[in-house]
Amino acid sequence: MPLPKPKKGQSKEDFIASCMSNDNAQSEFPDEKQRLGFCYTQWKEKDSMTDKLEKRSLPITELRVIETGDKRKITGYAAVFDSMSQDLGGFKEKIKRGAFKGALKQSDTRALWNHDSNIVLGRTSSGTLKMQEDKRGLSIEIDPPRWAEPYMESIERGDVNQMSFGFIVGKDQWEEREGETIRTLIDIAELPDVSIVPYPAYMDTSVAIRSLEEWRNKDKEETGEEPETNDGIDVDKLVDKIIERFDERTKAIEEKDVEPEQEEQTLENNEEDRTEENDNNIESSESDDNTLQKLNTWLNTH
Repeated sequence: MPLPKPKKGQSKEDFIASCMSNDNAQSEFPDEKQRLGFCYTQWKEKDSMTDKLEKRSLPITELRVIETGDKRKITGYAAVFDSMSQDLGGFKEKIKRGAFKGALKQSDTRALWNHDSNIVLGRTSSGTLKMQEDKRGLSIEIDPPRWAEPYMESIERGDVNQMSFGFIVGKDQWEEREGETIRTLIDIAELPDVSIVPYPAYMDTSVAIRSLEEWRNKDKEETGEEPETNDGIDVDKLVDKIIERFDERTKAIEEKDVEPEQEEQTLENNEEDRTEENDNNIESSESDDNTLQKLNTWLNTH
């Protein structure tokens, strides 16, 4: 059984309390101090794990509803091994056979409808979602509640035949092959959810792009080339400065009770009376403009 992890919307106090009393945590960490340390670690890793979450979708033509005695179940494949994906934004991707082995042991996966956490069709910890790897990929079997009958009808009619799954990578491998960049998912560390969807989910590849950049920079370092950088631009500081100046401008306009157009005209009329301090502000503004130009150039070339 999986060890406890923070749930969406759960407070720190509630999680620590539930984690300390969790049977699996007590069995794994009988010493209270060790268990408390584990629970705090789980809480701290909550946000970092969210930053690592990726999503993929693929058409599942075998997604179907089957009759098993007096029950109706949903079966299909959430992922297929060694099948090359579409272009995901500069790279393609495939899943190595056996990649879900670790995730199947420790993830408490939910089966959702259209990524809606309010519509839970099954869950591994309750036995209503069963997943296993076979030669083809990750097969699923969902034992949905009775109220899910309308959703199963949509599957039977063929209106819905795709799945999306959320995952966190434990290990991947990058390579250049025949002019294409290929990413192979070797180990899936976490599998939070699988979802039946009418449309493919947005392919969130930001985590993969970061992994690709790290691989390319490491490869350049090994060959003696200069790794890619942000050309000295601190994007976060630049954005903060823009927001700060906007707030100052808005506050000044409100205090003067004039329209932005009037303020601009006043500034133009008083151009000759500017002090040395104002000249410094102009230089600072020009510096910001240069930085923005550099930022725009960097965005267009990366």
